[in-house]
Amino acid sequence: MGLKREDIKKITKGDVYTFKDEKIGRDWIRNLFVVEILNNNIKLDWEHVDYKWIFPEEINNFEITPGLAVDLGKIKDL
Repeated sequence: MGLKREDIKKITKGDVYTFKDEKIGRDWIRNLFVVEILNNNIKLDWEHVDYKWIFPEEINNFEITPGLAVDLGKIKDL
């Protein structure tokens, strides 16, 4: 994301857990973090072409990766 240490206000580590993606028969190990930043000077790398800030309650209005809504529910109170 191109952030420097001075761009980060706070990092909170959530739980590590396994998410089973039934559609492809694969388990994923997920490490959850909440990062509060001081500016939004995001720089994307070769993996991404765009980003958008949304409110947590808007998550289901988007095509998301399997389990992302569950992840958000686990970290929203951190």
